[in-house]
Amino acid sequence: MNANANVPLLYRCNRPNCQFARPNLVRVTDHIRRKDDHQGTIFGQHPNRPGQCLGVHVATHPAPLPNTGFAYMAIAKTTIDERHGIFNLFTEHDDDAWNGFMDAYVHANTLVSVAGHNFFDENNVTVQWRPNGRRIEGSSGSGTVLCALCSLATGRLCRADTAITARVVAAPSLESVGYLELKAAAARNARVRRLVMSRTNQVNWHALPAAATVGVEPVFVEGVGQLLENVLV
Repeated sequence: MNANANVPLLYRCNRPNCQFARPNLVRVTDHIRRKDDHQGTIFGQHPNRPGQCLGVHVATHPAPLPNTGFAYMAIAKTTIDERHGIFNLFTEHDDDAWNGFMDAYVHANTLVSVAGHNFFDENNVTVQWRPNGRRIEGSSGSGTVLCALCSLATGRLCRADTAITARVVAAPSLESVGYLELKAAAARNARVRRLVMSRTNQVNWHALPAAATVGVEPVFVEGVGQLLENVLV
């Protein structure tokens, strides 16, 4: 039985009115309204699963969002353009984030192809980012991108109580990320109780002050396989 059975799922979605209809994996720039960034959560749509939560990620950001009490932002968001049927993924304004997306896409495509799905042959995925967003080095959102893409392609939902911060650089392995104390605070303020990360971050996590991690349950995973099993239902 799936270990994620009977866990809470999120059924809310903000759908920006995207103007783009581009081929697979084309990077474009669009203005993403601040109100579309909802407490560090990725909202997603699937044609057969309206309002599905595709994945959750928390990240540091220079400006605090309203009603959060802490500086963080949604790092990625997957939606469907109602008119064109285009899957849009919103990421950080950074080349490293783009490279991380590409790493995640290549691995997700491999996984779903092995499973007999041809989702990425039949659907477009458009990448967009906030044009004036802060340029941040690193691709800690690539683990979330991988889960969102696999969710879209396979039909498996993502847990709404689980955040992800992991780098898919040399899949199937995961690399460690930084700023764990800030991300723990962001997850707590977003009322996300589980934070999934690479096992290589275990020492860093346990070195944090107890007060910094209260209310957040760490989930350490060895690689992409364990990441997906701890996020997808």
